[in-house]
Order: sequence, then C-alpha cells, then structure tokens
Amino acid sequence: MNMSIKKVFAGAIMAVACFNVAVAANVTLTAGAQQYTTFSDPAGSGKQVTLSVGAMTGHHLELSNGTGTLGGIPTTSVGGFVGELNSLKSTLSATGAVVNSVYALVGGRVKTSTRALIAYDVAAQNATFDYSAVKLLEATSGGVLVISTDPIPGICNGGEIAIRNMRVDYSSKSIYGDVEVIRGGVGGSMFYPNAAIWTYESIVGNLTIPVRAMADNDLTALQQLGYMTPLRGTPGVDFSTKIVISGLKVTPSGLSYFADGLGLTVGSVYYNVINRFNTLPDGWGIISLDLRLKKQ
Repeated sequence: MNMSIKKVFAGAIMAVACFNVAVAANVTLTAGAQQYTTFSDPAGSGKQVTLSVGAMTGHHLELSNGTGTLGGIPTTSVGGFVGELNSLKSTLSATGAVVNSVYALVGGRVKTSTRALIAYDVAAQNATFDYSAVKLLEATSGGVLVISTDPIPGICNGGEIAIRNMRVDYSSKSIYGDVEVIRGGVGGSMFYPNAAIWTYESIVGNLTIPVRAMADNDLTALQQLGYMTPLRGTPGVDFSTKIVISGLKVTPSGLSYFADGLGLTVGSVYYNVINRFNTLPDGWGIISLDLRLKKQ
C-alpha cells in the first residue's frame, strides 16, 4: 500500500472517530454536536435508528409558587419558594442561561414588587442513555443560577447561592449541581461540587426512545408515545418530547445550602418556612426537559 492510500485510510478512520460514539452500557451524546450513535429496538424488531441530540435541548426550572402546575400563575396570594424570595427581596440572575419573572396583577395592574412566577432556562450540554434499553438516564446543562439576598435586620443575614451545571438523574430521581454559597453576616465562601440538591416525586413523559416508530417514521405511533416531528417530511427528521418532573423535595444538604445562601438562621421564621416546602404538593418546583433528537 503506497503512502497516499495510507493517508486516505488514516483520514477516514479519524473522521469516523470524530463522529461515532463508542457503544457501551451507557452512551453520552453532546447536545448540538455532530456526534451520534445507532440504537437497536430493545423489543427485538430488528429496527435501528441513528440519533444525535439537538442543540435546542434544554432544561426549564420553575420555582414553586403555590399553583403546582407548569406555567401556573397564582390568582390570589403567591406561595412556595417564589413567595419566600419575594418576602426576602432576593434577586435572581444567570450566566449562560436566562431567568424570567412574571409579576402579579393586583387590581388589574402589574405589581413589580411581587413576582408570581420565576423560571430559569438553560441549554443542555449532554444527555446519557442506557444503550441496551434505549432509555434516557440523565441530562446535564451548563449555565449558572444565582440567588442573592441583602441583609434584613431581624429577618436574614443576606448571602448568595449559585448553582452551576445542573444535572437531572432520572435513574436516582435526583437533581445535582455544583453549589457555591457565600454566607452573609458571618462571611465565608463554600463550594460543594456535584451536590445533591433535590429529589423529585413524579414524572410525566417518555424516557424510552421509540426506535421502531422513529425508524419507520410512524407519525401516529410517535405522537401516541409523546414525540413530535416538527420537521416531518424532510431529511434528518427532528423528534422532540417533553419530560416533566414535579414535586421537588430538597435534600438535607440542599436545605443547608439555601439557608446559608439566603442568610437564614436555623429555627428562625423564614427558615421554618423553607423547611416546610417539602410538605407542599408542589414542593420546591418543577423541572421540564425539552429533548430534541435528530435522525441521521
């Protein structure tokens, strides 16, 4: 084999290495990358589909406000974590993501001092699947959510909590993140990598990828299984589905992170308020994942 032919083969091998994901027990795909893997129908039909994770995949976190529903706006008083943040006059910001607030209507007018809904939207970095079961195991996003609170005499010492790289683990029903806490009053900064922040109680959506329906472009079956085809009839059809987890319950460690970041003293009135969120129907909030899959 001459040198030019060897170079051609070497180039081809490198190209495959760049775009193929090695088959293992689990496979992780980077959102928006030219990276794909071929899944086989676990039901044994012999059908296969080659997929990548689309760039529009992302998480949507809504903090609890007393409605218990995604996108719900309270018609009377605002409760839950949003109500607590209103009382503490906390501010929210984001890096590499977006924080949106909807304000309450009082007497037909917008009351900018009272937020009725707080949402955090962030693009996903990657998604991990069980290769054999063709099932979504977890999704990780980038971005940073920051909650800052100024000292209020007799109520809180102030502080800040930042949550980076939020990861939803559907197999353990847990939400993780890199947490940084700046304590007001006593001072000091603490960092907790890959910390368990919340667990969740219920899920709506289909974690299993419908290989056969995707391979056959069976639109009726896809819709019945909770998948949509926004680019139907075009090469490289996109499939999308929404997975919603609700009833977020803070972990014991997570409670201490938020208490320190908000500047709350154990046993104080506002500490006792956040300590009760786990007993509420909507807990601490709701997280949805908009999963986009591209067929190669």
